[in-house]
Amino acid sequence: MKKYMIGLIVAVFAFIAVLPTPIKAAERNQTVTVTETADGKAKVSLTMLDGAKQQISTVKVTLLVEPKNTAEGTVSFTFAESIKQKAKVSEYRYSTDTSYLNIYVAGTTPLFEDGKTTIEVGTISAGSNFKVTVIEDSLTAVVGSEEEVVALDDYPEVTISDDKNPENPDRPDETSKKLEETIKAAEALSKNDYTEESYNALLKAIENAKNVLNDPNATNEQIAQALAALENAIGALIPVTKDSAQEKFDQDVADQKIPDPANTGDSTNVWPYAAVVVLSGAVIAVFLYMKQKEKDSVKSNKS
Repeated sequence: MKKYMIGLIVAVFAFIAVLPTPIKAAERNQTVTVTETADGKAKVSLTMLDGAKQQISTVKVTLLVEPKNTAEGTVSFTFAESIKQKAKVSEYRYSTDTSYLNIYVAGTTPLFEDGKTTIEVGTISAGSNFKVTVIEDSLTAVVGSEEEVVALDDYPEVTISDDKNPENPDRPDETSKKLEETIKAAEALSKNDYTEESYNALLKAIENAKNVLNDPNATNEQIAQALAALENAIGALIPVTKDSAQEKFDQDVADQKIPDPANTGDSTNVWPYAAVVVLSGAVIAVFLYMKQKEKDSVKSNKS
């Protein structure tokens, strides 16, 4: 009986020993921070008050990353050097269907050093304009063999943009600058080089572009539309050809804007021809006179 009791106690302790150790994450100062870098990327950092104490070596972070222009390329993530050195596994996956970026780091070495509560995970690249949102249940951590969702203090949303105007975030400086340059280029075009109809259409587009450019409340979409309309008007200009120039000349003559040389009565151009005719007649007359005189001389000698 005694041996049986001792065996039962040993079995109970052995069972308890193999139970997984749960994570007891701190109830405060748990944050996933996203900040904009100088080169237009989003730096992701992780703060856990008891990260070093709990010797956390495995974490998974899920973020909502929404690029403004998907044509610029897919979302990518670059892990920090400290993560590469400590983690045996550092991977990320981005889904274009859900816009979720899953970042996974796993290893045997604690990610947080003693005395430190914040680590840099890496940076997000997603073109020139994108938004990153820290979503609910976005952070999980593993200690031992159990994974647990870490409650965060905040769920910030950060917009990364290389052309934001501090005075009006909805108005990009680069687009406004391009619109201004296009207006100047359009105004430098000569009216005489294009048909009246196409040039009048350009003037309307220039006027509209100026109104949008001078409107401090103009949105990004309005600026882009004004720029597109102006560029289209420039592209639609019809150069004046030889035929169209002749048509314009004929119309001006019909409208009596300029005199018609054929109906002015000006005979200045006739004199050179008349002089040639008179001179030719004189030469012929002299030639005939000399010829006749020569014949008369021959007759006189014979007689």
